[in-house]
Amino acid sequence: MTNIPKLPQGRALVTFALFAYNQEKFIREAVEGAFSQTYEPLEIILSDDYSSDRTFEIIERMAAEYTGPHRVIVRQSQANRGLVRHIRDVVEIASGHIVVVAAGDDISFSQRTKELVTLIDEEGSAFAASNYSRIASDGVILNENTFNIKSPNEFISMVNADPKYFVIGAAAAYKKEFLESAFYYAKSTIDCGSLYNEDIVFAAYAVATGSFPSNYKDSPLIGYRISSSSLSNFRVAGSSFNEELSLVYREKFISSARLASLNAVLEIAQSHPNLYKKVRHQKIECDIRRCSIQVAAFNPKFTNRLIQLSNAKSLEELRIMLSRLFGCRFLATLRYGKNKLLGSVKW
Repeated sequence: MTNIPKLPQGRALVTFALFAYNQEKFIREAVEGAFSQTYEPLEIILSDDYSSDRTFEIIERMAAEYTGPHRVIVRQSQANRGLVRHIRDVVEIASGHIVVVAAGDDISFSQRTKELVTLIDEEGSAFAASNYSRIASDGVILNENTFNIKSPNEFISMVNADPKYFVIGAAAAYKKEFLESAFYYAKSTIDCGSLYNEDIVFAAYAVATGSFPSNYKDSPLIGYRISSSSLSNFRVAGSSFNEELSLVYREKFISSARLASLNAVLEIAQSHPNLYKKVRHQKIECDIRRCSIQVAAFNPKFTNRLIQLSNAKSLEELRIMLSRLFGCRFLATLRYGKNKLLGSVKW
């Protein structure tokens, strides 16, 4: 579905890409934020990654009712692609020279695209990020104005580089050519389907090419949601057995995604000496071993988990394997019981 109004002359077309997956509770606010953007000419791509809830239905209805000035494209993956492959799919069809990235549970403020595009154009940077407001699931503001770049962070544990290379992608905009190149040099890892942290891919490529981001610091440009549906923002203790079991399954997902992130950094480094010499190779090798052990520990077959236990090379690996030997439900029971007795302290 595409709504194509007449485009104003004089400024380059920009793409605002909203990525959604099972976010029916928040998607309306996210789409409203996209429609409210003041920059023109703007192409808005509303993309759903094969949600199992009403997310896509809501997107379709809102797009059909939209009568504003922006070009609106609605699409849905034919099957769930995972976050980074989903982003790559959308970038391939984007017409804008800059792509503003938005998540289906966040809220973009109306001036977001205009400010980020102006910053990129004025400074000639490959990408730019803004401050953000941290908001709870119910919309309550937790932190009014949070600086985007963090140190230390997950990326800096992999690469000995300035932490300013790493930004939160949900608050960022990128030149399309930068995204296409980053995806190209991490293609094999992305194709595996387990890569969910686009921020690390883009940070690695930024280090590889010496591309510092521009930073918009005047005010927050998005409301960054802290919720149980978020891939990176969620609480870490279950108040019921089912919640604890959900956290155990999420732990499995995080281990797999972390392993893919490590492999993506190494893949990009293979073709970029500037990144390769900054990679913390020993640390990454240890992390790959640990994540591989954690993923193997969640193998659905008991005999396979038992074999992995026999291959443990340290007390830490033995601890990981033993706690998961009898499966996810058993581990969730142990953690829930401990939380009930001693408080919310993760084992």
